[in-house]
Amino acid sequence: MDFQIKGRRYRMTSPLDTKAGAEAFEVQMRQALAQTGTLDHLLAPSDENSAPQIPIFADFAPRWMGSYVAINNKPSEQRAKRRIVTGSLIPFFGKKMLNEIKTTDIESYKAKEMQRGISAKTINNRLAVLRKCLVTAIEWEELDHLPKIQLLKTTPAKFRYLNEREIQAIVQASGTPIERAMVLIAARTGLRFSELRALEWGDVDFGLRLLTIRRCAVGKDIGTPKNGRIRHVPLTNDAIAALRDIKNGTGLILPFNGKMYVYWTSLCHMQDACRKAGIDPIGWHVLRHPFASQLVSRGASMKAVQDLLGHSTVNMTQRYAHLAPEVLRDVISLLEPIKSKFRDSMSTTCLQEIPRSPEGMEKLLQQILISSPK
Repeated sequence: MDFQIKGRRYRMTSPLDTKAGAEAFEVQMRQALAQTGTLDHLLAPSDENSAPQIPIFADFAPRWMGSYVAINNKPSEQRAKRRIVTGSLIPFFGKKMLNEIKTTDIESYKAKEMQRGISAKTINNRLAVLRKCLVTAIEWEELDHLPKIQLLKTTPAKFRYLNEREIQAIVQASGTPIERAMVLIAARTGLRFSELRALEWGDVDFGLRLLTIRRCAVGKDIGTPKNGRIRHVPLTNDAIAALRDIKNGTGLILPFNGKMYVYWTSLCHMQDACRKAGIDPIGWHVLRHPFASQLVSRGASMKAVQDLLGHSTVNMTQRYAHLAPEVLRDVISLLEPIKSKFRDSMSTTCLQEIPRSPEGMEKLLQQILISSPK
């Protein structure tokens, strides 16, 4: 016998081991529950068949953060999920038991967030956290099924492409040799800022002209790169030259006052350089776009670009691998009408001299036949 009332599940073995016996036993238990309001007097505390009461979301979510997220996610992901859970999900779903969270509640949550002006992408990120939390509750046998969670449709983010002239202009406008090297290395390797700030001189092999990305620093937390895999990126001539210009010992390659660059400080430096160069200010992540675009436009395979960028799937790489605008213009030029080589080679004067009368055309043909080689 197995039924549920007001969030509490009642599961007991029928005295008669038949379907009819179990159905009759359930009727008796429901009648007893209606009369007394509880079946605790019939359920022994140690009864293995009795299921625990389903928790409310406000109780389960912190337990999920401590037992699952803290073990399986990187510190940066833990912080992001904690902000979503405490700042958005618990205030809306907190008082509901897990099995009371229905699709209609999720749709109401989406509508409320949209009314507050939250973007569709941000709402989808929060729904992804909610879904993973409820999936874990199913795995822990504290929830029976997952409600349907429909994500919102989103528009692709605006793409910002930097050409080589703009990259060089930002490099030249950067204030110090380290700032110039930072911009150039980011543009030539496609590193994330969290990987760039954690680089050490031991990661550079000048003989093999190779850079090894083995660390990632988010805030004060230092760990492995985003997908957990070490990768190797060959260095271009100008990247090698920039590194040689700033090499002064061991430790961090790109320090700021002897410590790792703080993101907001480096962003201010980057945007100041953009303004001096007459370019709309950009963030560090934008430099990954031309790195991927230039490689693809020059014939690099998508798999190679994926490995260099450190993506776990090629689908992620395709978001960055836009072809440069000038390459697209060259492709479109193939649609231009093809002009006759004979007509292009003849001047207007020559065309005017061609006889148009039958007698003149006959004389011209005779001259061609006589002058043509046998």
